[in-house]
Amino acid sequence: MKGKRGTFFKVALVFFVGLFGGVAIASQGGKKYDTRKMYELYFKTLDRITNYYVDSVSEGQLIEKSLETLVNSLDPFSEFMTPDESKDFQIHTSGSFGGIGIQIGLRDNWLTVIAPIDGTPAKKVGLMAGDRIIEINGESTKGWKLTKAVKVLRGDPGTKVKIKVLRKGVEKPLEFEITRAIIKIKSVPYYSVIGNGIGYVRFTEFMNNSSLQLRDALLDLKKKGATKFIIDLRSNPGGLLREAVKTASLFLEPGKIVVSTRGRIPSSVEVDTSINMGTELVDAPIVILVDRGSASASEIVSGAMQDWDRGIIMGDTTFGKGSVQRLFPLDYGYILKITIAKYYTPSGRCIHRSKWEGFLEDNTQENKDKKLEYHTLVLKRPVYSGGGISPDIYVVPDTMGSVIARLLSKSAFFNFAVEYKVKHGNMSENFEVTPKMLSEFRAFLKKNKITLKDYEYKENKEKIKKLIGANIAEVYFGEKGRYRYMVSHDEVVRKAKKVLSRINSLRDLRSYLKSHFKNGKK
Repeated sequence: MKGKRGTFFKVALVFFVGLFGGVAIASQGGKKYDTRKMYELYFKTLDRITNYYVDSVSEGQLIEKSLETLVNSLDPFSEFMTPDESKDFQIHTSGSFGGIGIQIGLRDNWLTVIAPIDGTPAKKVGLMAGDRIIEINGESTKGWKLTKAVKVLRGDPGTKVKIKVLRKGVEKPLEFEITRAIIKIKSVPYYSVIGNGIGYVRFTEFMNNSSLQLRDALLDLKKKGATKFIIDLRSNPGGLLREAVKTASLFLEPGKIVVSTRGRIPSSVEVDTSINMGTELVDAPIVILVDRGSASASEIVSGAMQDWDRGIIMGDTTFGKGSVQRLFPLDYGYILKITIAKYYTPSGRCIHRSKWEGFLEDNTQENKDKKLEYHTLVLKRPVYSGGGISPDIYVVPDTMGSVIARLLSKSAFFNFAVEYKVKHGNMSENFEVTPKMLSEFRAFLKKNKITLKDYEYKENKEKIKKLIGANIAEVYFGEKGRYRYMVSHDEVVRKAKKVLSRINSLRDLRSYLKSHFKNGKK
């Protein structure tokens, strides 16, 4: 047996050396590696383990594991998938799938929420962008692959999954029990004229024909009197590149650079320019809302609009997912997914965040000390590269602490709203949450043995009030009612309306941007 194993290693070594060039020398961090010697070292190590390790181990499993570790060491988006994982691998662009409704990625070998999807169980219980998932159903997720997480989180509608997360600013982990559902994604679930000729559009994901849905919504708002628009890309995790290009093309003249990709291989270097999507919106003033859950295609659109001084970007620094992955089917059912290029904005900024260790802490426009300065293409304003898109106007994001998370995890707001409707009957669409409603909510919590201490109530009163209103609006008037209420009580939207109130043309918008930076404002 040992003779056969020795022959196997010799044959494998000859194969690998012949394939990759036996005397190649690579330099990494000042250290030189002789490729042939490293292959010899690899197989000798494998041989010693299989012969002398205290327990019997499978050579195939060891090699498979080493390949997984090899690929995982490259970046959070590259992955070596086993045949079983390959079967489970799905990229959802159809708009409907089962699960809890989150986009997730890997950060520091931990599963991290990129964005919860509007109207899904994850959004309703209060999961937020940046939440680090440390346990699923009581099992630590340290070192989990994305394919495993997707498989575990998805399931039959009506079944439950328990998740424990760490959240910035909250000392103890937060626990959620989430009921799975069929997830149906609408790219444009809500739009409305919100006063003073301003139209608002909620844009949730870049799927097939999303750009056309956005165009139809904007043109409908234009018919209703809107001349300037707020496009809400907060917690939009991205999607299809072609839809990002088409979306930016709604506001740019044809032939403008929207995004470029650059990698080591010639075929990975591409430049995508705007196409003809009509002229109805090319001069309309635009404010785009973003946050740390805005990723990928959202960042491409935001970066293009910012670099061409075509719109005002407002909110929090975006996620920084600006890389391109390609699938390579391998023999025996294995699949290799590796990053082959990165996205760059028209001014040359790299969207991708190269270091993730400080993602939760280093996420504001003010952290520019390690970022490269670029300039916009029309006004020559300073913009920065270092991961994600920094907004022109930074707005401190609203957060939900442990108190709100606890109430959401118990469906306290929704269940109260259902009971409230049974007790009180009709409700005006323009209602406001009254002190009497708040008192009824506290009585409801007490009756259902949900703890809310006086100091917790006082510290979170405004957030509680807002969530009571949103859930009552949803119970009475459906999804659109919830959106209508949330938009009318959204501080970021309010600030966007204030900015747009003094802007009536693209020229006004650029004058505002020029003055904004000339005066040193952020």
